[in-house]
Amino acid sequence: MKSSLVTVAPLGIGTASVESLTSYLTRLASANYVPLSDLMTYLSRNASIDLGKRNRFNNSLFSTLNSGTETAVKLIKAVERLTAASQLALLTTLRWNHVIGPGILKTQKYFAPWESSQYERLLFEIKPVHWTEEGELLETFCNRCKKQAKASTLAGKIGYCSHCDAKLEEYCENPPEELDQYERSHRSYNNRKYYIWSSRSIGELLAYTGATSGFSFSKSLHAHFEYFNLDSSSGQSQSLGVSKSCIRSWLADNALPKIDEFLNVLQCFNVKPVEFFTQRHLGLGSAERTQNPLKLAIRPKKRRSKAELDHERTEEFLNKALASRAYSRVSFRSLCENELKQSHGAVRNRYPEMAKEYCSKHLLFRSARSRVATAGIKAEITEAAELCHELGMPANKRNMVHFMKNPGVFRAEWTNDFVADLQNKA
Repeated sequence: MKSSLVTVAPLGIGTASVESLTSYLTRLASANYVPLSDLMTYLSRNASIDLGKRNRFNNSLFSTLNSGTETAVKLIKAVERLTAASQLALLTTLRWNHVIGPGILKTQKYFAPWESSQYERLLFEIKPVHWTEEGELLETFCNRCKKQAKASTLAGKIGYCSHCDAKLEEYCENPPEELDQYERSHRSYNNRKYYIWSSRSIGELLAYTGATSGFSFSKSLHAHFEYFNLDSSSGQSQSLGVSKSCIRSWLADNALPKIDEFLNVLQCFNVKPVEFFTQRHLGLGSAERTQNPLKLAIRPKKRRSKAELDHERTEEFLNKALASRAYSRVSFRSLCENELKQSHGAVRNRYPEMAKEYCSKHLLFRSARSRVATAGIKAEITEAAELCHELGMPANKRNMVHFMKNPGVFRAEWTNDFVADLQNKA
Protein backbone atom coordinates (compact mmCIF):
# COMPACT_ATOMS: atom_id res chain seq x y z
CA MET A 1 0.00 0.00 0.00
CA LYS A 2 1.32 3.44 -0.94
CA SER A 3 2.05 5.69 2.00
CA SER A 4 2.06 9.47 2.32
CA LEU A 5 4.77 9.50 4.99
CA VAL A 6 8.09 7.73 5.29
CA THR A 7 7.49 4.39 6.94
CA VAL A 8 9.18 3.99 10.32
CA ALA A 9 9.16 0.58 11.96
CA PRO A 10 8.16 0.54 15.65
CA LEU A 11 10.92 -0.74 17.91
CA GLY A 12 10.81 -3.45 20.54
CA ILE A 13 7.46 -5.04 19.66
CA GLY A 14 7.09 -8.42 21.35
CA THR A 15 9.57 -7.53 24.09
CA ALA A 16 9.48 -5.62 27.37
CA SER A 17 11.49 -2.87 25.65
CA VAL A 18 8.66 -1.81 23.34
CA GLU A 19 8.69 1.92 22.68
CA SER A 20 5.85 4.28 23.49
CA LEU A 21 3.55 5.86 20.91
CA THR A 22 4.80 9.38 21.68
CA SER A 23 8.36 8.20 21.08
CA TYR A 24 7.30 6.67 17.75
CA LEU A 25 5.61 9.91 16.66
CA THR A 26 8.74 11.86 17.57
CA ARG A 27 10.91 9.53 15.48
CA LEU A 28 8.35 9.68 12.65
CA ALA A 29 8.59 13.48 12.56
CA SER A 30 12.38 13.28 12.49
CA ALA A 31 12.36 10.69 9.66
CA ASN A 32 10.09 12.90 7.55
CA TYR A 33 12.16 16.04 8.31
CA VAL A 34 9.20 18.00 9.66
CA PRO A 35 8.66 19.63 13.06
CA LEU A 36 6.63 17.62 15.53
CA SER A 37 3.98 20.35 15.64
CA ASP A 38 3.41 20.14 11.88
CA LEU A 39 3.19 16.35 12.00
CA MET A 40 0.64 16.43 14.84
CA THR A 41 -1.46 18.99 12.94
CA TYR A 42 -1.35 16.82 9.81
CA LEU A 43 -2.26 13.65 11.70
CA SER A 44 -5.08 15.29 13.65
CA ARG A 45 -6.57 16.55 10.38
CA ASN A 46 -6.48 13.07 8.82
CA ALA A 47 -7.80 11.42 11.98
CA SER A 48 -10.59 14.01 12.43
CA ILE A 49 -9.47 14.81 15.97
CA ASP A 50 -8.44 18.05 17.63
CA LEU A 51 -4.96 17.83 19.17
CA GLY A 52 -3.94 21.43 18.55
CA LYS A 53 -0.59 22.62 17.27
CA ARG A 54 2.03 21.22 19.62
CA ASN A 55 5.76 20.83 19.34
CA ARG A 56 5.83 18.85 22.60
CA PHE A 57 3.41 16.52 24.35
CA ASN A 58 1.97 18.01 27.52
CA ASN A 59 0.93 15.74 30.38
CA SER A 60 -2.71 15.36 29.32
CA LEU A 61 -1.90 14.58 25.67
CA PHE A 62 0.98 12.32 26.74
CA SER A 63 -1.40 10.19 28.83
CA THR A 64 -4.11 10.33 26.17
CA LEU A 65 -1.88 8.84 23.48
CA ASN A 66 0.14 6.28 25.45
CA SER A 67 -2.83 4.98 27.45
CA GLY A 68 -4.77 4.12 24.29
CA THR A 69 -7.93 6.20 24.59
CA GLU A 70 -10.45 6.71 21.81
CA THR A 71 -8.42 9.65 20.54
CA ALA A 72 -5.32 7.47 20.41
CA VAL A 73 -7.18 4.76 18.48
CA LYS A 74 -8.23 7.24 15.80
CA LEU A 75 -4.70 8.62 15.61
CA ILE A 76 -3.19 5.12 15.34
CA LYS A 77 -5.51 4.24 12.45
CA ALA A 78 -4.53 7.45 10.66
CA VAL A 79 -0.80 6.80 11.16
CA GLU A 80 -1.11 3.20 9.95
CA ARG A 81 -2.99 4.39 6.87
CA LEU A 82 -0.46 7.13 6.07
CA THR A 83 2.73 5.15 6.80
CA ALA A 84 1.67 1.57 5.97
CA ALA A 85 2.91 0.57 9.42
CA SER A 86 1.16 -2.03 11.56
CA GLN A 87 0.74 -3.15 15.19
CA LEU A 88 0.98 0.41 16.52
CA ALA A 89 -1.63 -0.43 19.18
CA LEU A 90 1.12 -2.45 20.90
CA LEU A 91 2.90 0.83 21.63
CA THR A 92 0.15 1.77 24.11
CA THR A 93 -1.66 0.15 27.03
CA LEU A 94 -4.84 -0.08 24.94
CA ARG A 95 -4.99 -3.88 24.99
CA TRP A 96 -5.04 -3.96 28.82
CA ASN A 97 -7.47 -1.12 29.51
CA HIS A 98 -10.39 -3.55 29.97
CA VAL A 99 -8.65 -5.46 32.78
CA ILE A 100 -6.67 -2.73 34.58
CA GLY A 101 -8.15 0.56 35.76
CA PRO A 102 -7.18 4.02 34.45
CA GLY A 103 -4.26 6.06 35.71
CA ILE A 104 -1.53 3.66 34.61
CA LEU A 105 0.93 6.25 33.31
CA LYS A 106 3.18 8.61 35.24
CA THR A 107 3.42 12.37 34.87
CA GLN A 108 7.08 12.30 35.86
CA LYS A 109 9.70 11.32 33.28
CA TYR A 110 12.00 8.41 34.15
CA PHE A 111 14.92 7.38 31.96
CA ALA A 112 17.88 5.02 32.00
CA PRO A 113 21.00 7.12 31.32
CA TRP A 114 23.18 4.06 30.63
CA GLU A 115 20.97 2.84 27.76
CA SER A 116 20.89 4.01 24.17
CA SER A 117 18.60 7.00 23.70
CA GLN A 118 17.21 5.98 20.29
CA TYR A 119 13.69 5.74 21.65
CA GLU A 120 11.68 5.94 24.87
CA ARG A 121 10.41 2.70 26.40
CA LEU A 122 6.73 2.39 27.31
CA LEU A 123 7.73 0.35 30.36
CA PHE A 124 9.37 3.38 31.96
CA GLU A 125 6.10 5.33 31.68
CA ILE A 126 4.12 2.87 33.86
CA LYS A 127 3.58 4.08 37.45
CA PRO A 128 5.13 1.26 39.57
CA VAL A 129 8.27 1.05 37.41
CA HIS A 130 11.15 2.85 39.15
CA TRP A 131 13.75 0.09 38.66
CA THR A 132 14.63 -1.84 35.51
CA GLU A 133 14.29 -5.60 35.17
CA GLU A 134 18.07 -5.86 35.61
CA GLY A 135 17.95 -4.09 38.97
CA GLU A 136 19.12 -0.61 37.90
CA LEU A 137 17.53 2.51 39.32
CA LEU A 138 15.86 4.87 36.85
CA GLU A 139 16.73 8.57 36.94
CA THR A 140 14.62 11.74 36.83
CA PHE A 141 17.26 14.48 37.07
CA CYS A 142 19.52 15.90 34.39
CA ASN A 143 23.17 15.61 35.45
CA ARG A 144 24.01 19.03 34.02
CA CYS A 145 21.27 21.41 35.16
CA LYS A 146 20.03 19.25 38.11
CA LYS A 147 16.42 19.86 37.07
CA GLN A 148 13.67 17.28 37.26
CA ALA A 149 11.88 16.69 33.97
CA LYS A 150 8.20 16.04 33.46
CA ALA A 151 6.90 13.40 31.07
CA SER A 152 6.11 16.08 28.50
CA THR A 153 9.52 17.75 28.43
CA LEU A 154 11.52 14.89 26.93
CA ALA A 155 9.07 13.86 24.22
CA GLY A 156 10.05 16.63 21.83
CA LYS A 157 13.72 15.54 21.57
CA ILE A 158 14.54 12.01 22.56
CA GLY A 159 17.47 11.61 24.91
CA TYR A 160 17.97 15.32 25.62
CA CYS A 161 17.03 17.56 28.53
CA SER A 162 14.49 20.22 27.59
CA HIS A 163 15.95 22.69 30.10
CA CYS A 164 19.59 22.75 28.99
CA ASP A 165 19.63 20.52 25.84
CA ALA A 166 22.20 18.24 27.47
CA LYS A 167 22.38 14.54 26.61
CA LEU A 168 20.91 12.33 29.30
CA GLU A 169 23.73 9.81 29.39
CA GLU A 170 25.32 10.25 32.80
CA TYR A 171 24.16 9.30 36.25
CA CYS A 172 23.04 12.19 38.46
CA GLU A 173 25.18 11.39 41.51
CA ASN A 174 23.87 14.17 43.76
CA PRO A 175 20.16 14.79 43.16
CA PRO A 176 18.87 18.15 44.50
CA GLU A 177 17.22 18.48 47.88
CA GLU A 178 13.81 19.02 46.25
CA LEU A 179 13.52 15.24 45.88
CA ASP A 180 10.60 14.60 48.24
CA GLN A 181 10.09 11.70 50.58
CA TYR A 182 7.63 9.97 48.23
CA GLU A 183 10.28 9.94 45.51
CA ARG A 184 13.02 8.83 47.88
CA SER A 185 10.95 5.79 48.92
CA HIS A 186 11.22 4.44 45.37
CA ARG A 187 14.98 4.93 45.45
CA SER A 188 15.29 2.95 48.66
CA TYR A 189 17.02 -0.42 48.53
CA ASN A 190 14.70 -1.86 51.19
CA ASN A 191 11.99 -2.78 48.66
CA ARG A 192 14.34 -3.22 45.70
CA LYS A 193 13.27 -6.80 45.01
CA TYR A 194 9.61 -5.82 44.89
CA TYR A 195 10.25 -3.00 42.41
CA ILE A 196 12.34 -5.26 40.17
CA TRP A 197 9.62 -7.90 40.25
CA SER A 198 7.02 -5.22 39.37
CA SER A 199 9.08 -4.12 36.36
CA ARG A 200 9.40 -7.70 35.12
CA SER A 201 5.69 -8.39 35.55
CA ILE A 202 4.64 -5.26 33.67
CA GLY A 203 7.27 -6.03 31.02
CA GLU A 204 5.59 -9.41 30.45
CA LEU A 205 2.28 -7.66 29.89
CA LEU A 206 3.78 -5.26 27.33
CA ALA A 207 5.65 -8.08 25.58
CA TYR A 208 2.53 -10.21 25.13
CA THR A 209 1.24 -9.91 21.55
CA GLY A 210 -1.60 -12.45 21.67
CA ALA A 211 -5.29 -11.68 21.84
CA THR A 212 -6.47 -10.12 25.09
CA SER A 213 -10.15 -9.60 24.30
CA GLY A 214 -11.06 -12.78 26.18
CA PHE A 215 -9.23 -11.78 29.35
CA SER A 216 -11.35 -10.72 32.33
CA PHE A 217 -10.00 -9.71 35.71
CA SER A 218 -13.19 -10.58 37.58
CA LYS A 219 -13.39 -14.09 36.06
CA SER A 220 -9.70 -14.77 36.72
CA LEU A 221 -9.93 -13.53 40.31
CA HIS A 222 -13.08 -15.59 40.87
CA ALA A 223 -11.31 -18.69 39.52
CA HIS A 224 -8.38 -18.21 41.91
CA PHE A 225 -10.68 -17.56 44.87
CA GLU A 226 -12.69 -20.68 44.05
CA TYR A 227 -9.55 -22.81 43.60
CA PHE A 228 -8.17 -21.80 47.02
CA ASN A 229 -11.61 -21.74 48.74
CA LEU A 230 -11.38 -18.02 49.54
CA ASP A 231 -13.99 -15.31 50.02
CA SER A 232 -14.04 -11.54 50.49
CA SER A 233 -13.39 -11.73 54.23
CA SER A 234 -11.28 -9.36 56.26
CA GLY A 235 -8.26 -11.70 56.08
CA GLN A 236 -8.14 -11.55 52.28
CA SER A 237 -8.76 -7.78 52.27
CA GLN A 238 -5.82 -7.20 54.62
CA SER A 239 -3.54 -9.37 52.49
CA LEU A 240 -4.53 -7.58 49.28
CA GLY A 241 -4.44 -4.15 50.91
CA VAL A 242 -8.01 -3.21 49.88
CA SER A 243 -11.41 -3.21 51.56
CA LYS A 244 -13.90 -6.08 51.47
CA SER A 245 -16.31 -4.01 49.38
CA CYS A 246 -13.55 -3.46 46.84
CA ILE A 247 -12.98 -7.22 46.52
CA ARG A 248 -16.72 -7.75 46.08
CA SER A 249 -16.75 -5.09 43.34
CA TRP A 250 -13.89 -6.86 41.56
CA LEU A 251 -15.64 -10.22 41.73
CA ALA A 252 -18.91 -8.69 40.46
CA ASP A 253 -17.03 -6.96 37.61
CA ASN A 254 -18.22 -3.56 38.80
CA ALA A 255 -14.72 -2.08 39.14
CA LEU A 256 -11.20 -2.59 37.83
CA PRO A 257 -8.05 -2.65 39.98
CA LYS A 258 -5.39 0.01 39.81
CA ILE A 259 -2.00 -1.06 38.57
CA ASP A 260 -0.58 -1.29 42.11
CA GLU A 261 -3.55 -3.36 43.27
CA PHE A 262 -3.23 -5.63 40.25
CA LEU A 263 0.43 -6.28 41.09
CA ASN A 264 -0.51 -7.05 44.71
CA VAL A 265 -2.96 -9.69 43.47
CA LEU A 266 -0.29 -11.26 41.26
CA GLN A 267 2.22 -11.39 44.09
CA CYS A 268 -0.26 -12.78 46.58
CA PHE A 269 -1.11 -15.68 44.26
CA ASN A 270 2.53 -15.98 43.10
CA VAL A 271 1.53 -16.00 39.45
CA LYS A 272 2.69 -14.29 36.27
CA PRO A 273 0.32 -11.75 34.72
CA VAL A 274 -0.53 -13.69 31.54
CA GLU A 275 -0.92 -16.95 33.49
CA PHE A 276 -3.32 -15.17 35.84
CA PHE A 277 -5.68 -14.45 32.94
CA THR A 278 -5.26 -17.77 31.10
CA GLN A 279 -5.59 -19.77 34.39
CA ARG A 280 -3.53 -22.63 32.97
CA HIS A 281 -1.51 -23.09 36.16
CA LEU A 282 -4.67 -23.89 38.13
CA GLY A 283 -5.19 -27.14 36.24
CA LEU A 284 -1.57 -28.32 36.34
CA GLY A 285 -1.47 -29.12 40.07
CA SER A 286 -3.08 -31.98 41.96
CA ALA A 287 -6.68 -32.06 42.99
CA GLU A 288 -5.73 -31.12 46.56
CA ARG A 289 -6.22 -27.52 47.56
CA THR A 290 -2.99 -25.77 48.42
CA GLN A 291 -2.52 -23.53 51.41
CA ASN A 292 -3.99 -20.04 51.29
CA PRO A 293 -1.40 -18.01 49.33
CA LEU A 294 -2.68 -14.70 50.64
CA LYS A 295 -1.45 -15.50 54.15
CA LEU A 296 2.02 -16.45 52.88
CA ALA A 297 2.56 -13.47 50.60
CA ILE A 298 5.18 -11.03 51.89
CA ARG A 299 4.98 -7.60 50.34
CA PRO A 300 6.55 -4.31 51.32
CA LYS A 301 4.54 -1.98 53.46
CA LYS A 302 1.97 0.08 51.64
CA ARG A 303 3.44 3.38 50.54
CA ARG A 304 1.79 6.39 52.05
CA SER A 305 0.18 8.89 49.75
CA LYS A 306 1.71 12.24 48.99
CA ALA A 307 -1.05 13.98 51.00
CA GLU A 308 -0.20 11.95 54.09
CA LEU A 309 3.49 12.81 53.71
CA ASP A 310 2.63 16.50 53.31
CA HIS A 311 0.51 16.44 56.50
CA GLU A 312 3.34 14.77 58.40
CA ARG A 313 5.84 17.31 57.07
CA THR A 314 3.54 20.20 58.09
CA GLU A 315 3.10 18.84 61.62
CA GLU A 316 6.86 18.38 61.99
CA PHE A 317 7.47 21.94 60.79
CA LEU A 318 4.95 23.38 63.28
CA ASN A 319 6.59 21.48 66.14
CA LYS A 320 9.97 22.88 65.15
CA ALA A 321 8.50 26.39 64.90
CA LEU A 322 7.11 26.16 68.43
CA ALA A 323 10.38 24.76 69.78
CA SER A 324 12.46 27.48 68.12
CA ARG A 325 10.11 30.27 69.28
CA ALA A 326 9.31 31.40 65.77
CA TYR A 327 6.17 33.01 67.19
CA SER A 328 8.37 35.76 68.60
CA ARG A 329 9.31 36.81 65.06
CA VAL A 330 6.48 36.06 62.62
CA SER A 331 2.73 35.61 62.83
CA PHE A 332 0.91 32.35 62.12
CA ARG A 333 -0.44 33.68 58.83
CA SER A 334 3.01 34.70 57.60
CA LEU A 335 4.49 31.37 58.71
CA CYS A 336 1.92 29.36 56.74
CA GLU A 337 1.94 31.47 53.59
CA ASN A 338 5.70 32.12 53.35
CA GLU A 339 7.23 28.95 54.78
CA LEU A 340 4.64 26.22 54.27
CA LYS A 341 3.13 27.74 51.11
CA GLN A 342 -0.33 26.84 52.43
CA SER A 343 -3.42 28.72 53.52
CA HIS A 344 -3.35 29.52 57.24
CA GLY A 345 -7.02 28.59 57.47
CA ALA A 346 -6.38 25.08 56.14
CA VAL A 347 -3.47 24.55 58.52
CA ARG A 348 -5.50 25.92 61.45
CA ASN A 349 -8.39 23.56 60.69
CA ARG A 350 -6.06 20.57 60.42
CA TYR A 351 -4.03 21.36 63.55
CA PRO A 352 -6.29 23.55 65.76
CA GLU A 353 -4.41 22.99 69.03
CA MET A 354 -0.98 23.80 67.60
CA ALA A 355 -2.37 26.84 65.79
CA LYS A 356 -4.04 28.09 68.98
CA GLU A 357 -0.82 27.67 70.97
CA TYR A 358 1.24 29.45 68.32
CA CYS A 359 -1.18 32.39 68.00
CA SER A 360 -1.52 32.86 71.80
CA LYS A 361 2.24 32.92 72.29
CA HIS A 362 2.63 35.31 69.35
CA LEU A 363 0.09 37.68 70.91
CA LEU A 364 1.90 37.57 74.25
CA PHE A 365 5.22 38.42 72.62
CA ARG A 366 3.65 41.18 70.53
CA SER A 367 2.01 42.79 73.57
CA ALA A 368 5.27 42.50 75.53
CA ARG A 369 7.20 44.18 72.73
CA SER A 370 4.57 46.89 72.61
CA ARG A 371 4.88 47.53 76.37
CA VAL A 372 8.67 47.67 76.17
CA ALA A 373 8.55 50.02 73.21
CA THR A 374 6.02 52.27 74.99
CA ALA A 375 8.16 52.43 78.14
CA GLY A 376 11.19 53.41 76.08
CA ILE A 377 9.27 56.15 74.28
CA LYS A 378 7.95 57.53 77.59
CA ALA A 379 11.49 57.62 79.03
CA GLU A 380 12.77 59.46 75.96
CA ILE A 381 9.92 62.04 76.10
CA THR A 382 10.52 62.57 79.85
CA GLU A 383 14.24 63.17 79.23
CA ALA A 384 13.44 65.63 76.43
CA ALA A 385 11.03 67.50 78.75
CA GLU A 386 13.73 67.78 81.44
CA LEU A 387 16.18 69.23 78.90
CA CYS A 388 13.57 71.81 77.89
CA HIS A 389 13.12 72.85 81.54
CA GLU A 390 16.89 73.18 82.02
CA LEU A 391 17.12 75.49 79.01
CA GLY A 392 14.08 77.49 80.10
CA MET A 393 11.94 76.37 77.22
CA PRO A 394 8.29 75.26 77.41
CA ALA A 395 8.01 71.46 77.46
CA ASN A 396 5.82 71.13 74.38
CA LYS A 397 6.15 68.89 71.35
CA ARG A 398 7.59 71.64 69.17
CA ASN A 399 10.55 72.10 71.54
CA MET A 400 10.99 68.49 72.61
CA VAL A 401 11.27 67.26 69.01
CA HIS A 402 14.81 68.76 68.84
CA PHE A 403 16.02 66.39 71.57
CA MET A 404 14.28 63.21 70.33
CA LYS A 405 16.14 60.47 68.47
CA ASN A 406 12.90 59.42 66.81
CA PRO A 407 10.57 62.43 66.50
CA GLY A 408 7.99 60.34 64.69
CA VAL A 409 6.75 58.92 67.98
CA PHE A 410 4.69 62.08 68.50
CA ARG A 411 2.36 60.89 65.74
CA ALA A 412 0.82 58.43 68.17
CA GLU A 413 -2.29 59.82 69.85
CA TRP A 414 -1.41 58.54 73.32
CA THR A 415 1.66 60.86 73.40
CA ASN A 416 -0.66 63.91 73.58
CA ASP A 417 -2.04 62.82 76.97
CA PHE A 418 1.43 61.87 78.21
CA VAL A 419 2.93 65.29 77.28
CA ALA A 420 -0.06 67.01 78.92
CA ASP A 421 0.57 65.08 82.16
CA LEU A 422 4.25 66.14 82.12
CA GLN A 423 3.26 69.78 81.67
CA ASN A 424 0.79 69.59 84.56
CA LYS A 425 3.43 68.06 86.83
CA ALA A 426 5.89 70.77 85.93
